Amino acid sequence: MKRFLTLLILLVTLSEASAQKALADRKPIWFGVNMGGTWQTSDMKPVGGIGWGVTVARYSRMSKPGPLYFGWRFRFLDGRNFGYNYHGLTGIQANPVLSAYSSGPGSPDSHFVYSNYKMRFDEFAFELVVGSNSLRKHGVLLYGFGGVGMNYWKTTTDLLDASGNIYDYSTISNSGDADIVEPELDAMWDANYETNANGSSTGQWGFMPSAGFGFGYQWSNFAILMEHRTTWARTDLIDGTNHNGAGLATGNNDIYHYDGLTLRWNFATESKNTANNPPPPPPNPDLYNT
Repeated sequence: MKRFLTLLILLVTLSEASAQKALADRKPIWFGVNMGGTWQTSDMKPVGGIGWGVTVARYSRMSKPGPLYFGWRFRFLDGRNFGYNYHGLTGIQANPVLSAYSSGPGSPDSHFVYSNYKMRFDEFAFELVVGSNSLRKHGVLLYGFGGVGMNYWKTTTDLLDASGNIYDYSTISNSGDADIVEPELDAMWDANYETNANGSSTGQWGFMPSAGFGFGYQWSNFAILMEHRTTWARTDLIDGTNHNGAGLATGNNDIYHYDGLTLRWNFATESKNTANNPPPPPPNPDLYNT
C-alpha cells in the first residue's frame, strides 16, 4: 500500500510538472467565478452581506523572464450589504429622508431615529494585475490588482413597520450598548427596506476605483484563489446618511469591501509548435538502387 501511494504521488508530481511546463509558453484566457462576503466602512455599524461575480482575464507567459508577471481582467460583481446605528440619531433635519419619518417628543430638532440601510450594487470593472512569477512557476499565486469600474448602486432603509407606520423607538434602550440595542432593534424592524435612502431617490451610477490582493494555488488549467478587494465609493451616501448626531457633515466618503473565493480555469490545450523542429532527413537513394 505504501509503495502504491508513493508511486501515485510521484505520478501526480510528474504530471503536474509536465502540465506546468506546457502552460509556461501559453497565454490562455482565464474564466473565473467567485462568491463571498461584502461590507462597508461608513457612518454606521456594518453588517455583512453576500456577493458574487465573474471575471475574464489574461496574463503574461510563465516562461517570461523576470520575477513578476502582469495581466488584465474584466470583472462583474454583484452584492448587497447592510448596517445600522445603535445610537439614537438626532440632528436628522439635515437628512431629508430621516427627518420626514422621525419620531419623539418635543421639537423636530429633538426627534431621533435608529437608522439602518441595505445597499445593493453591480460593478463593471477593468483591473490590472501584477504578481510573483517566481512563485507562479511552482503553482503558488500571490498578486495584487487595481482598477476602476462603472458601478450602479442603490440604498434603501427600513423606516416603516408592516402597517406603514413610523417605528416607535421610545421602547429601545438608550444605553448605546450594541449588545443590548441590537436585539431590540432586530425584534422591531421587519427588514423590508421599503424607503429609498438619502441620495438614492433613484439608482445611481458612478466611477469607483478599487484595489486588492489575492493568493492561491494553480494546477495547470485550474486554480483556487482567495481575494480581498476594497472599493472607494467617492460619495458619503452609500449608507444613506452623511451627517453625525449634531447634523454636521461627516466629511468622509464611504468605502466597501469584498472577500471572495474564486475558482478559475481555462480551456487551452497544448499547442503543437513545429517551428523549432529539425527538417526530416532526405530520402536515402540507396533504397531505390536495387
